[in-house]
Formats: sequence, structure tokens, C-alpha cells
Amino acid sequence: MPADGQSPYGDATKDQILTHIDQLAPIFRDYDDVIDVVQVGFIGVWGDWYYTTYFGPPEDRVFQSPNIDGLTPQQWQDRKDVLTAHLDNLPETIAVSVRTPRFKTVLYNEDATTEAERTGRTDKGRVGHHNNAFVTSSTDSGTYQCKLTEYRYLRVDTQHVPIGGESYAKSYNEPLDRYKCPTATREMRQLHYSYFNLDSSTDVLNSWRADGCFDGIRLSLGYRLVLKQAVLPVNAEQGGKFCFRLELENVGYAAPYKAKTLNIMLRNKSSGQLYSVEMDDDLMGWLPGKTIVIDNAANMPVDIPAGTYEMLLAIKDKVAPQFSDYNILLANDGVPEPRKGLNNLKHDLVVGDTGAAADDACSYLVTVATQPDSNYTRVHDFTPSVR
Repeated sequence: MPADGQSPYGDATKDQILTHIDQLAPIFRDYDDVIDVVQVGFIGVWGDWYYTTYFGPPEDRVFQSPNIDGLTPQQWQDRKDVLTAHLDNLPETIAVSVRTPRFKTVLYNEDATTEAERTGRTDKGRVGHHNNAFVTSSTDSGTYQCKLTEYRYLRVDTQHVPIGGESYAKSYNEPLDRYKCPTATREMRQLHYSYFNLDSSTDVLNSWRADGCFDGIRLSLGYRLVLKQAVLPVNAEQGGKFCFRLELENVGYAAPYKAKTLNIMLRNKSSGQLYSVEMDDDLMGWLPGKTIVIDNAANMPVDIPAGTYEMLLAIKDKVAPQFSDYNILLANDGVPEPRKGLNNLKHDLVVGDTGAAADDACSYLVTVATQPDSNYTRVHDFTPSVR
């Protein structure tokens, strides 16, 4: 396919694209634990949906009703068919992204995604965004048609769907400072960026390094969870109930968009045996800047050995809970156990053997196997400078 934006553009027909997507379905299913988000491409040069032979060539567009942005209703339907084919062939746990916010508002509606649409895993609630021309010009090279309206839309939409991107060259024309740290960090935070391609434009990335915001961006992309306070019991009895309260804050740019499970764990300080109880909480609703309160209780097994236990928090991947690589580590100093994928709450609980009454409304801790050690330490070798 030519990359110079000259006709003929060389992209495939809709039927051929749909066949390709069907062929990818088994791969999507087999690797749903490691696929983060799928960018809906296929159409046009670079998969950007612009320079295309079969979905509305730019030189043939007619800007009059009933067309929208020069494309006929059928051309928009053909594009939506490609998008829908991605959604139909991907597990519901995986979101997709489109190149411009305008694509999503035309193909669905101009209302931002709601929490109900996200939790219901509707098609609209699974469509995010990728800006492959971040801070390259005043419109990000055509990403935006009406920035005021589209920014207002994205601020809400990206609370519930993922957004990421890359940059390809800083603009030396208009405006001169758009690529610099103040604009880049402000827009990433306001629009809830989760990922950014480090193999894209080096001059933009190097300017962020030189101006001192690169490390802060790297730490803040996506979620960054900090434990603010923990209220934990000192003693508990075999078969009895114990209560706990955790307060966390997401100081990153975005909420998690892959399903996770939240688990309070006890680790016997003598044997190392783990006991765990899963809590019902929607981590994908953990938006930045809000206090997250976990107020819960659990029952001790009647046969749990008396002794001293460390209290831990494990945030596991819902699709692949057996892998500690995918566990979320808190950003507090000294709390994460990187190789284990666990968060040590630095608190001991003494379990006695006198017995106590359980609470039928509470779940019981159960014994669990230790996850294999993580392949990655996930410990950064830099200190954030600008947040």
C-alpha cells in the first residue's frame, strides 16, 4: 500500500477486510489476556480511514446532504461494518479504538459513553480512541474538526473507554509551543491517556525529556493507585469475622480498562500459606482524583491455623489471575512485592484458636496457591520530576 497519499491507495475491499477480521478471531480469543486494545485499521493508507479507494476517496467526496463530512450514508455504513466486525470477533473484555472522535460520534451518536454503556459492554461502550498525531498541530493533523466540542466530548467519553496515541513530528509552524510539556501533560490528564508509543517521534519525546516532564508522563499514563489509609484488625478468631477499610486514590491519568479482581490476602508468617477472599468492586470505575473506599468484612475458616499473618492486597487480572505479571502494584514506597505481584499492607493479624461466630453475610477466606514469580520487577529507575 502506498504511503504517500496518492491515488490509487491500494487498500482492500470491504469483503476482503471482513474476511481478514474473521481469520483473526481465533487469535483474538487465544490471546485475550495480553491484547490491550485493538486499533481499528484496515481502511486506507496507514489504516487511518482517510486515503482510501473503497470507503470514500478524499478526491471524490461531496459535501452536501445527505452526506456527512463528504461521505455517503453507505460509505459510513461500510465503515461501521468493519468496526462492528472487530467488536463481534473480539472477546467482550477487549476494547477497540478509532482514529478520530468524529468517527465515533457519527457511527454512534454525539453523547459521550456512559458508565452503564461501559459496564453493559455495549458496542459503543467498547469503542475508544487513538490519536496518532498528538500535539503535532492545532488540529493534531486533522484529528479534530471542532476542538472545543470534541475536547468536551472526549473528557467524558474517555472516563469509560481507553485513549492513547503517538506523535510523529513537532510542529514548527502553528502553534510553536503546542508540543511542549504544559500542553502535552494537560491534555493527557484531561483526556485520560493510558498509553503512548515510545517508538514514535523522537524529537517530541526528547523535548519532554529536556523540559523535565517525560518521567512524570511515563508514571502517570493510565492508572496509578496509591494507598492513602488502611484500618485493619489486630486480632481475629478461627471461624470468626474480621473487618477492614482501605482508602486509595488514583493519581494517574485514567481508570483501568481491563477487568481486575480485588483480593484481601493473609500470609502465614511461619508456613507462607496464603488465604484469600475476593471483594466485589468495579476497578474500571476508579477514576482519577477521587478517593476510593473499600469497606468490607470476611470470615476466617474454622480450620485456619492459629498464628501471625501478614495482610496483603492482590489486584489480579480477571482473565488471567494465575499470572502475577498482570497484577497491579500500588505506587507506595515499600508496599509492592514486585516479584510476587502483591501489595504488603505492613500489618500483622494474630489469629486465635478460641473460635468465634461467623457472619453469614460475609465470604470466607479460602486457601490459594502462590502465583509464579513475575518475570519483571516493574521497578522504575527514575524519579518523577513534573506531574
